[in-house]
Amino acid sequence: MTDDSRQGAATFWLVLALAAVLLVWMGRAVVTGTIPLTGDLLHWNYPIRDFYAKALALGWRFEWMPGLFAGFDIAGEGQLGVYHPLHLLLYGLVPLDRAFAIELVIFYPVAFVGMWMWLRRYVDSGSSVVGAFAFAFSGFTLSHVVHPNLVAVVAHIPWLLWVIEGACEQQAPGTWPQRFRTIAAIGLLTGSQVLFGHLQALWWSLLLVGAFTMWRVASADEARPWRILGVVAAGTVLGATVGGVQLLATLAAAAHSTRPLDDPNYATQFSLRPWQVLQLVAPYAQWGRVWRWN
Repeated sequence: MTDDSRQGAATFWLVLALAAVLLVWMGRAVVTGTIPLTGDLLHWNYPIRDFYAKALALGWRFEWMPGLFAGFDIAGEGQLGVYHPLHLLLYGLVPLDRAFAIELVIFYPVAFVGMWMWLRRYVDSGSSVVGAFAFAFSGFTLSHVVHPNLVAVVAHIPWLLWVIEGACEQQAPGTWPQRFRTIAAIGLLTGSQVLFGHLQALWWSLLLVGAFTMWRVASADEARPWRILGVVAAGTVLGATVGGVQLLATLAAAAHSTRPLDDPNYATQFSLRPWQVLQLVAPYAQWGRVWRWN
């Protein structure tokens, strides 16, 4: 092995060990049974999952939660992801506290592995594992542990990029069976994102996947790069179909929302001032804007 390859291998195993230690520490509640209740975990996510688990155990309909606001469309609200197979299995088969602890940590390794696999197409194993660690355990993902559905949707993004990159490497993008497999993979990943219910994070994903696809099409050497667009578009439509039950629930809830009645002063009261764009290049330039809540 050359010195560079030894250094890359050492980096790979060191970062992998650090990630494992961090995951064990983050997931200790799975073994100890102690749930980290704070912020939105205490005031929202745990209570609605308590109702969800009881509804599954007793055979109740779980779309409507009678204990909030004299009745509340918990399916359409979206932060529970009531229709996702993972949630149905997790909260249907595992005791509530343990299921909740698993949900809080399970998508960090998913994000790590997905980003490593995607970056591995561009750089060596040492560099790719550092990038995967930086993505999976960034300030963004760790601070959003109180929004588990958001983390779940974001964790799908590198897997989508990996699938699209693979399609681009198959000569725009290969035979029809290869195209169908790519469409199916994009459809299942996107459908999974939709079923988790966090549409804001889904919007971020669509922007990133769309921008990446356009960049790959623009830089492709194939004679018909537009085929890549067709495959990605077909997979996205398939994903919307897979997650259609959640989309319909969200649209129904939005139709009864009181937010359109808010005046402009209320609707824009938390808007950022133009000078705060500085945070894009210097996140901690304005003291208190990032750390205050924590």
